[in-house]
Amino acid sequence: MLRLNKQRLAYFLFASYILLAFTGKWLVSLPVMLVAFAAAEVSFFFGDDEYCICFALFLVPNIRMMDVGGIQVLTNLMLLTPVATRFIRVRKINFTALAHTTLLLGIDLIHIMYNRNFEDLIPNASSILVLYFVESTLLDKNTIIRLSHAARALALGAIFSAVFYFIIYTKYIDMSRYFRGYRYTAFASDPNYYSLYICLSIAMILILKKHLIYDYIIIFSLIAIELFTASKMAILLILLMLIYFSAKMIYSGFSRKTKFFRRLIIIGAVLVAVFSQFVVTMIDKLMTRVFARGTNMTLDKLTTRRSTLQVMYMNKLIVNPILLLFGYGVHYNKFFESNISHNTYLDIVLSWGLIGLAVFISIFFTTIRGLVAISSERLNTDHFLPLIVLVISFFSLSCVSASMFWWIICAALLSLRGIEEPQLTERVLRGRAPMVRLRFRFHRASH
Repeated sequence: MLRLNKQRLAYFLFASYILLAFTGKWLVSLPVMLVAFAAAEVSFFFGDDEYCICFALFLVPNIRMMDVGGIQVLTNLMLLTPVATRFIRVRKINFTALAHTTLLLGIDLIHIMYNRNFEDLIPNASSILVLYFVESTLLDKNTIIRLSHAARALALGAIFSAVFYFIIYTKYIDMSRYFRGYRYTAFASDPNYYSLYICLSIAMILILKKHLIYDYIIIFSLIAIELFTASKMAILLILLMLIYFSAKMIYSGFSRKTKFFRRLIIIGAVLVAVFSQFVVTMIDKLMTRVFARGTNMTLDKLTTRRSTLQVMYMNKLIVNPILLLFGYGVHYNKFFESNISHNTYLDIVLSWGLIGLAVFISIFFTTIRGLVAISSERLNTDHFLPLIVLVISFFSLSCVSASMFWWIICAALLSLRGIEEPQLTERVLRGRAPMVRLRFRFHRASH
């Protein structure tokens, strides 16, 4: 008997959806693409909350590519479907999550009406509505979400983005340029955002209690891809994670708990020896990015002039109390005719003002406090590692206007529910209460 896992089926459908959209002729691929999309949408209704989260995290590294491809309406539908199914499956409303979502929707709607940016209404609303699904699902103690499934879904989504980029654009890719100054973005369209997905998925996989053989393949594949992106913040985060687990391994006396990391170091050392030329080339590329602006290193040069941009925005906030209090909407950079701030915390104030920042802090601490209360384990540093990675990454990325904002927050907070795999007894399964539970099986007919 061969079981076709619903999660793998969803990945297959989405892969078909993207491949057909970008490789076939438009009139030929569109009908098939829509069928694949419809099948993926229907699968949401047959899955539970864990399924929706895993599918969304698999989708996240490719969302920007879908927007650029002119199919943003389908992207918004994909993002909103889990929200709709959550309302249908779970009759009990989380009023705290509803209040947070309503407040942010109200602030954003005021900005859209004032600035007359009506084309932003659906994208912005669909992104904010995801907040209700994320907050209410994470704090529902009857919802079973396995961290291993979510971690591998995000990691596979990032790898899928890289592999399909090469498949679709093989004729146009000059690999030699990625060994020089060019930075690899895959379908994420920005190397820094792509690096965030890579770092977050690595952190989530490293803290798992039980690892599979392909976890080694996933981690080394992600690190190799990360070297191509040449993201300074991401490389720093990976190094900090390696130092943390090395210190933990030494402190624990090479116990069974660090077996996976010990093997990771040994395999990594062998791979570095075998591919030493590649590693040296990538490190040289990274060093060139860091020191290309001269030996007299300043904060402005190190941050690629982002610190100057952030100081400029902070000065504008200080002299404008109305802007400081209410913000100017998620596309504030158009008003200032400048670039985005490259800092999510500053992004929140510029978009929603201090009022929006207060709501965001309330969301963050309410969710963390609720997760600590319902967690099945005694929390330690491992549980907070993905969240720490995200909090640090937010200092160099503007994520508020991105469709993936609340999904990556969801991914970073999942480990606070517990790292151990839950025992899915029949009693627990009944508590999950999906609308329909299907098992895809292929078996021989009996005669």
